Amino acid sequence: MRRGSMGGSHRADGVVAPDLPFMRRHRQTARTADFHRTVARQFDAIAYRVTPARRRHALRVYLAALGRGPAVARHVSWPRAIILALFGRSGRDRLRLVRNASRTAKTA
Repeated sequence: MRRGSMGGSHRADGVVAPDLPFMRRHRQTARTADFHRTVARQFDAIAYRVTPARRRHALRVYLAALGRGPAVARHVSWPRAIILALFGRSGRDRLRLVRNASRTAKTA
């Protein structure tokens, strides 16, 4: 494993393993819902920014989020994950544009 820039370790398959020294030093923080929510948001951001943007790679990121356990998995944005898996990054961007256009039309 090699050290990542955020303190985690990257496994051979590219998935970031938890930063165990941080979790050992800050046991109370690592058990909070806010911590798990933050980790879940990071997985969502990573899945969206995967380069090249392939659905298969995004799915691997979400599977890694599931691998972190139910505490993290419950905070992942599963609607976003499903849209990303079904339509890919460009489809997700198009859906966002349609949603924003409908919101703009409602306020005008």
